[in-house]
Amino acid sequence: MGRKKQFVVKLSDSQRKFLKKALRGGRGSALEFRRMRILLMTDANGPCYSDKEIAAALGCSPSSILNVQQRFLERGFEGAISRKKQDRPSHCKVLDGKGEAKLIALACS
Repeated sequence: MGRKKQFVVKLSDSQRKFLKKALRGGRGSALEFRRMRILLMTDANGPCYSDKEIAAALGCSPSSILNVQQRFLERGFEGAISRKKQDRPSHCKVLDGKGEAKLIALACS
């Protein structure tokens, strides 16, 4: 007997349609596409493959599948697909608005 799923993903019909349409469209990052496929494959109302089967099919680790499922339950549909905005950016802006305007004026003159 298999282990009980830790995070159960249940997509609505509109969410499922959105994911299928987005995957057919071909616009977006590979990371987002993988997350969309994970959500479709783990859907309790759909095929509901095991984490190991999804990992083998998509070429990723079972822990990344658990992460996407957890993100879906914590942050919602959009939060599971897109990247989280950084709390602290890795680098600060060198110029503010006035400095940028001066630089552009200098370069254009």
